[in-house]
Amino acid sequence: SFRGIVAGIIVLSAGIYIWHRLRIRSTSEQSAESAAFRWGRPLVAAVLFSPVILYVVYPQAIAFAQVPLLSIVREFCGMAAVIGLGLLNMSLLELGNNLASTTRTTEGQELVTTGAYEWMRHPLYAAALYLLVGCAFLASNLLILVAAVVLFVLLRRFLIPEEERQLIQQFGEVYEAYRKRKLPLFPHW
Repeated sequence: SFRGIVAGIIVLSAGIYIWHRLRIRSTSEQSAESAAFRWGRPLVAAVLFSPVILYVVYPQAIAFAQVPLLSIVREFCGMAAVIGLGLLNMSLLELGNNLASTTRTTEGQELVTTGAYEWMRHPLYAAALYLLVGCAFLASNLLILVAAVVLFVLLRRFLIPEEERQLIQQFGEVYEAYRKRKLPLFPHW
């Protein structure tokens, strides 16, 4: 069933994320970050992914936003979630010990431009976006799709500009040159 597929995607993505976070926990350095970003990111993520969780646990709660889609459309567009899973794992593996809990860069961090970062500047954010879009189509639910659109706006308006200010401050012209060559959320070869 599509609910089972979405549940599997959520469990896999959470498992991948948690495994990588635990793997680097002892080696990553925390840096000062505003409370708005430190607490806001997980809160916003929880709100945006809550329709997906509701779809899995109690689909009647968001049934009002259900739209009829052919199974083939749901399956094909749902591949975005599978791509998101792969991108999530690949990005986290490539970051290694550069993975941080904040958008702030710290001394000793290196600019990663290999792996998924060869294709786009922010593959972790892209993975979250692709996961939401894929789940929206698998669930054939407009509320989940609206959450994906809100995530896209938040990424482009707040998170990416903040993180890129930090990266420019830390890596200067090297990051500027990389930034000119790659799109933030979509592949660009």
